[in-house]
Amino acid sequence: MLSWSYVALTAPAARLFRLLSGYPGANISAAAAASLAGCPPRDVRPLLAEMTRANLLSEPAAGRYAFHDLLRAYAGELDAGAERHTAQVRLLDHYAHTAHAAAIGWTVAELRV
Repeated sequence: MLSWSYVALTAPAARLFRLLSGYPGANISAAAAASLAGCPPRDVRPLLAEMTRANLLSEPAAGRYAFHDLLRAYAGELDAGAERHTAQVRLLDHYAHTAHAAAIGWTVAELRV
């Protein structure tokens, strides 16, 4: 039954579905999913919406997307190939840049006090 929803996805959404299986958190932001996919957030939002409409993802909070455990396991069984490692590196870069930007913002805010 899961395969019916998966094969109905467009190729870009199916690719993202496979890549999301490697994400370790409970839910992922659209920006982090975009980094994982290697595309701008404006391009990944329709893919996330497509997966949500197909009931392959849920949106527990605005802009946050989550897998049911069984769906994550199913997506993990699908072959993402060598791209999975590259996608995880992009995701780590996203979090490093996000943390750096937050640290800079915090430092600037401290200097204004």
